[in-house]
Amino acid sequence: MLEVRPFDVLRQQILRNAENDVSSYVLIAIDLPQFGEYKRVLRDCPGMVAGSGLDMSDFPRAAAEGFMHNGRTTGIPIQPHPEIMAYRIDLFEEAGLEAPGTTADVLAAARALHGSRDGLAGNCWNAARDTALGQTFIQ
Repeated sequence: MLEVRPFDVLRQQILRNAENDVSSYVLIAIDLPQFGEYKRVLRDCPGMVAGSGLDMSDFPRAAAEGFMHNGRTTGIPIQPHPEIMAYRIDLFEEAGLEAPGTTADVLAAARALHGSRDGLAGNCWNAARDTALGQTFIQ
């Protein structure tokens, strides 16, 4: 059975489940930004990877290596896609802003643009209720 949970609820369930002698789940899907917290409770699954015919070189190196912990394979990437950030050249030119190159530049541009004209927001993202704000920025 597939269960879909909001991030905070999922986090609580995973950590509670980790206290059980026997897991209630065979597989769980974890976003890479949250993975570090769970590495200590996930079991090694090299047999699943080796027996699957999965070629880890099909994934970006950072995604494949992100699931390794102390020499253990604790997961496989299932959504190895980048998020992209786009900006409107016309608005940046009007405001005399350069293309952002750092997080600080993005935040400064967002502050400069936010409210500079009626209904204009400095930033937007693909968030939804119960989706962690940091999730989008980390990816």
